[in-house]
Amino acid sequence: KKIKEIELTGLATATGVSAYSAGKKYGFKYITTDAEEIFKNPEVNAVIITTRHNDHARKVLLAIKHGKHCFVEKPLAVKEEELEEIREVYKGEKVLQVGFNRRFSPLIQEMKKLIQNRPVAIIYRINAGIIPLESWIQDPEVGGGRIIGEVCHFVDTCSYLSGSLVKSVYASVVRKPEKHIPDEDNVSIVLNFENGSIATINYFAYGDNALEKEYIEVFGEGFVLQLVDFKELRIYKQGKKKAKKLLNQDKGFVNEFKAFVEGIKTGKNPIPFESLYNTTKTTFKILESIRTKKVVEVPC
Repeated sequence: KKIKEIELTGLATATGVSAYSAGKKYGFKYITTDAEEIFKNPEVNAVIITTRHNDHARKVLLAIKHGKHCFVEKPLAVKEEELEEIREVYKGEKVLQVGFNRRFSPLIQEMKKLIQNRPVAIIYRINAGIIPLESWIQDPEVGGGRIIGEVCHFVDTCSYLSGSLVKSVYASVVRKPEKHIPDEDNVSIVLNFENGSIATINYFAYGDNALEKEYIEVFGEGFVLQLVDFKELRIYKQGKKKAKKLLNQDKGFVNEFKAFVEGIKTGKNPIPFESLYNTTKTTFKILESIRTKKVVEVPC
């Protein structure tokens, strides 16, 4: 609604009640409980997929089949075979974008300008909070769990900042006797990138919400960058410190849709497909590393 080039045409939801409520609120031309109507409608040139995670890949494949530009919330897929099927059929004729919004945050983009394409070391700490086992997000068949469903965000951000694809991964978890949440919800992940950069992602459900959720440090030759919860960027360079603060937290939600519209105009993916594939593949390899307790290569 904040982007004038987007015209909200058709809305499909699971039930008529939810469709009517959302459709009326945001001014869609029509509502339906049959998603096929959206994909088959010639008036629609782009679809936005915000279903539960296990339905993402199937809907992306439908978008590709019907020749629609596609924005899909993360993750792109919850199973490796789904990811490989998308890779096989997607030829780049239309824009395919995953909701990795953080790379579109103005402060992340400011960090990227300072880093340029130099190898860096990244520390990304997430105070994630607990999601109960009963939640659909924790169901491997529906939500895929938190590494596939959420850690993909942080892999993408590190990939963007480093300017490189992940080459290998090693992950280790807090192993605890009680199992009210999966061990993988408290995990340290080391990523090695093709350009020599490294990143450590510390994703913890344990903790306290008095601490900010996300904190990033980037160490490069002659500089250090600190980002605090997408509100404040601190820059240490030549023995001096300066800070840039935003009035409101900005994780890039509006900018990612602006990028989607621009991608449709130019015919160029805002996030290269090889990066979408590499990030998603990395989440599967993180789980493999936890199981095997070994460094796992990430194929490109």
